[in-house]
Amino acid sequence: MILEFLLGVAVAHAPNWRPGIWGIPSGAVWLVAAGLIGITQAAQSLDLLLGDDGLRRVFIFGIPSAIIVYGAVQIEGRESVWTYLGDASYSLYLSHTPVMFLLSVFWKRFPMPPELIILSCVSASLLFAWTVHESIEKPIMGLFKRQRPAHRQTLPRISR
Repeated sequence: MILEFLLGVAVAHAPNWRPGIWGIPSGAVWLVAAGLIGITQAAQSLDLLLGDDGLRRVFIFGIPSAIIVYGAVQIEGRESVWTYLGDASYSLYLSHTPVMFLLSVFWKRFPMPPELIILSCVSASLLFAWTVHESIEKPIMGLFKRQRPAHRQTLPRISR
């Protein structure tokens, strides 16, 4: 998982390169090919996702996923609900687990149909993540933007 995290860091710091958009189909082909040639089989997939045989998982899932994400980063989207959700996705990633845990305690006492469980889980997770994003993440990011010194790129002087 650390190697996959480092792949994410590399993607975040990689320069924009318009032809990089081809990473989306390239990574998808890599994933499909891995399945078709039998590198990963259903019985082994759970082991790979749980952390067993980590280097193999990085090769089968991590690298093509990083390539797909790099390709997606090359797409310049205008602001919409989708870009907002993308901005809030880190808050969702960090906060959905406690929301689901609390809801699971409720579901154990008051059983519900699976469809209602899924709907309530998704709704509560999105609502909580939105609250965290607006009240915590955005103000913290604003502090970092204000503290960053204005960076001026200066060319070296050539003296004759």
